[in-house]
Amino acid sequence: MRLFPSILLAIIAFGLGCLALIQQQAGNLDSIFGAPALGEGDQIYKFDPRSVGRIEILNSDGTQAILKKRGGSWLTETPWEDFAEPSLVQSIIDFSSNLIIEDVIEADQIEDLAEFGLRNSKIEIQLYDTGGTPLCHYNIGRPTAWRTIVEDQKDGPRSVGEAAPGKSIFPTFVIWPAENNRRGYLYVCGDRINPALRRISIRALFANELKLFRNHSVFYRPPQFAAEISLGDQNSEIVLTRETPSQKSKWRLTKPFDLAANTKAVQSLISKLSQLKATAVLDESSEALSEPLPENLAQTISLKFFLPDGTISSPTNVHIYPPENEGDAVVSAVINYGPKQKRSAILKLNRSELALLPTKVNELRSRTLTSLQVAQISELKVSDDLGRDLFLTLEFDPHERAKRWHAELGEYQGLANEEQVKGLFESLLVDEVAEFSDDAAADLKLYGLDRPLRNITLKLTDESELNFAIGAAFRDHFYARNLKTGRILEISEAAYLALSRDQPSPELNTILSAPPTSTLPRYDLRLFGLDRPIKKRFRTDQGIVFVEFGTSKKRHYYANRVGTPRVAEVNISVLNKIPMRDFKWRATKLWNISPFEIRGLVLQQQNQAPLQLSYHFFKQEWKARLDGLDITPTLNENRANRLLEKLTAIRVNTWLGSIDDNAATRLANPDFTLSVILEDIDDHGEITGLKTEALSFARINDDLYYGKLSSDPSFFIIDGGIIKSLNVKLLD
Repeated sequence: MRLFPSILLAIIAFGLGCLALIQQQAGNLDSIFGAPALGEGDQIYKFDPRSVGRIEILNSDGTQAILKKRGGSWLTETPWEDFAEPSLVQSIIDFSSNLIIEDVIEADQIEDLAEFGLRNSKIEIQLYDTGGTPLCHYNIGRPTAWRTIVEDQKDGPRSVGEAAPGKSIFPTFVIWPAENNRRGYLYVCGDRINPALRRISIRALFANELKLFRNHSVFYRPPQFAAEISLGDQNSEIVLTRETPSQKSKWRLTKPFDLAANTKAVQSLISKLSQLKATAVLDESSEALSEPLPENLAQTISLKFFLPDGTISSPTNVHIYPPENEGDAVVSAVINYGPKQKRSAILKLNRSELALLPTKVNELRSRTLTSLQVAQISELKVSDDLGRDLFLTLEFDPHERAKRWHAELGEYQGLANEEQVKGLFESLLVDEVAEFSDDAAADLKLYGLDRPLRNITLKLTDESELNFAIGAAFRDHFYARNLKTGRILEISEAAYLALSRDQPSPELNTILSAPPTSTLPRYDLRLFGLDRPIKKRFRTDQGIVFVEFGTSKKRHYYANRVGTPRVAEVNISVLNKIPMRDFKWRATKLWNISPFEIRGLVLQQQNQAPLQLSYHFFKQEWKARLDGLDITPTLNENRANRLLEKLTAIRVNTWLGSIDDNAATRLANPDFTLSVILEDIDDHGEITGLKTEALSFARINDDLYYGKLSSDPSFFIIDGGIIKSLNVKLLD
């Protein structure tokens, strides 16, 4: 009799132990007692979206798919072996992990599940983690008339419509959990669409036998992480490389020439490659394509990528075939991404998108003269054809306590004009060349580079040097004038030769159809070589039209990196930004004086008696005299002190040099003169006496004045506002 209670207790203990084990492993006892009923606002499934490693789909059309995550990429195992579309995979994961209940329906009260889209039209989804543990299993039914309203997040709405400021609206669908312990209830849940991943409803993802889940991107790795980009056709190949995946790492062209790349152009190329998607992805058996050999292809795109371990991947090669018919909008492409590895699919690519990819070196090469940055340059020398030398060096400036560019040219040696330095570096590092004239120039004389107008030597911080030459040469230009309308058009050399020989040219229609204008300017025909033209007669629908043809020579400017055969045409602004007159490089600061050096001032208006001021810096003492009388009590010392501050910080607008007739004439009778009495200090720092520096100003207009310092032969232009601040009323 005592045996039965013992057995019963053992069974109970065993049962409790099993329940504890299930609770520990599953986190609940829903598999034994059934899941508790959920209500409005509850979330059906709770799991970490990052833990998903496998997705199984049974579509309403009977198509089944298995998607697995391998090495950070999603792949489909069935119904085909291929890369999966990552944005749609993530959409399913987001949808599954965000099923928040809007309404609850008891399954026992439903007579026909078909009314809720849960028979023939249902979509069944199962998610597992990377270890194979189930995360969720449910069916998607039909959409409902219900709409859910969601508060927008701080980073902006994730909506398909606006319900009110700060809110978004979403459609809802019937969801039926498929786990045995959850089948007692149907739930209405919102489809909280993230527009960054998709813009169509959840059920629309499963249309067309799940073909949307096949990756339509040409590159499954982001082109932003490319280490090498190769663009080729049957006639040429362009190769771009960089050393590191850092954004600061510069791209270079390594084929067909070793050249710096245009950063913006490469970024645009990478953007286009990232957006390159197939209009359709087909099975290999759907089309018979020849071997992807160069002679069979129209184009090849190849990318190598930086891998997380720091190595570089095998190339991903996109082999693009020519169109079957010239008018076809799409072409076929196949992809391989490693030794004997290829994507088991044929991609249909839009020809208009492929046409946007660059095919010429000049579209990708740097269009600046030097392809450098200011920080790479430590010294600069410019020589011209008149034997003048400009030196620019970085030196420590004790007044500003920082390194500043100093200039040495002719008689000037000192701080360089900041605007002039900026213009010079713009011409070398920023301004684009007009065109690339020749990459294999055999005779530099053709471009005037045997006798250059400028020789530029750049010494870099790594102690290397670069040398550039800028020359000029005349080039023929060709013109035609329609005598009926009077319009003059520039034409090509080929058109000029053809038309002068009575041969047809496509440009003839443009010349003959040039519209008349009532505001035709008066031309100097000599500028176009039309003072002694070739005259031809042409018959048109509007009658006989006479056309004159002429040639004229124009000066063009060319640049060459010394030691290379590459020549580029540059704009004349390059020379304008590198002037070789010393006053152009003078710093805009008029002088370097300090208030403690000033012993007095003399201010004189035109045709008025001068105001004489004496000053002692250490005593902070002012004295004033006018017409020989002491008027110190009437002097406003605060204004006088502010005047001293302004005097020590005067900046000019532009230096004019020592020869300027207008400035000399106007300053012969100045509107305002301000003389500064300074301590004269010798090389040993000893005060040897006093000296006077006189500043004269003459009005140009309300905004500008001519100016001159008595100890300096150069004239300058200064802002009228500065003159106002100097010509201040000092007497109360």
